[in-house]
Amino acid sequence: MQVREIPPSRWRDFFDTFSVQHEDWITSIEVTADGAERVEALELPLVGVSADSKGSEPNAIEVEVGRGSSDQLTHLIEDAERVRFSQSDDEAQLLLEIESSDGERTAIRLRRATREELASRPKKERSRRATG
Repeated sequence: MQVREIPPSRWRDFFDTFSVQHEDWITSIEVTADGAERVEALELPLVGVSADSKGSEPNAIEVEVGRGSSDQLTHLIEDAERVRFSQSDDEAQLLLEIESSDGERTAIRLRRATREELASRPKKERSRRATG
């Protein structure tokens, strides 16, 4: 697995492309801060990842997962300093690692959804993806 660091000047374009290419991939978010690890999201479909370098939250990265009202989550990483990307040789599993200025580390693990997972989504959700 090769690790690639994404420079801050490329974050916005990288995440825009990444979000389109990996929409609905199964995503887990783990945060490590002050030696403690917590799981923010477990096996939810990716909606998207975005970076804001100029707004009210400079160097903020937002990760949105979940499609239903009961499982939707937006995770905000403030003052991000480093973004690293790696993928398995078969490109079926991905890892984004984001470090913030306070030492917090966020690991975003993604894998392709299986046919069964895609088929088990509510009909409204599947038709929405097909049309828009």
